[in-house]
Amino acid sequence: MDVIGRISTGGVLEVPSEVRAALGLGADDAVLWRIDDARATLERIPGLDEVAGSIPVPDELRGLPWEAIRAATHRDVGLGFDRAPVEP
Repeated sequence: MDVIGRISTGGVLEVPSEVRAALGLGADDAVLWRIDDARATLERIPGLDEVAGSIPVPDELRGLPWEAIRAATHRDVGLGFDRAPVEP
């Protein structure tokens, strides 16, 4: 698909409706510009609600509080953060 857009005098790029529809873009969506030589590509960055659940959680960690998961992960990768968090 080839679509022409315009850049305003203030440097704002108008993303044509055809491009927004094709990429599933809406107001306040984040996008990634990738620049290679004289070519730019635009990619929609999925929101957190779209990627939630995309990383598998081991059965032994399911249902644990976040701090316990974090401590177990740090311990397993050797970061040494397996101590209980300090209460404020």
